[in-house]
Amino acid sequence: MRKTTVKMTHYNKRGQFVLISLLMFFLTLVVVSILFEPMVEFIDIGINATNNSSHGNLIATLMNYIPVFIVIVLLISLFAIVANR
Repeated sequence: MRKTTVKMTHYNKRGQFVLISLLMFFLTLVVVSILFEPMVEFIDIGINATNNSSHGNLIATLMNYIPVFIVIVLLISLFAIVANR
């Protein structure tokens, strides 16, 4: 009887972890969606500042992909939460 109590406690902790993880995911999603437009504007400012540098095209390409990388990380974290990893 004692072993079943320990197992149920373990499952309850795992369920709490998943709920907290999903809550933090949606909180992060809200923050990213709020800051997305200002981030893109600052990236444009940074790209304009690198126009005369020798590696301006490379820097512009990398800076344009920053929002894409952020969204990919959010999607990967959602799949990790759902898969209970």
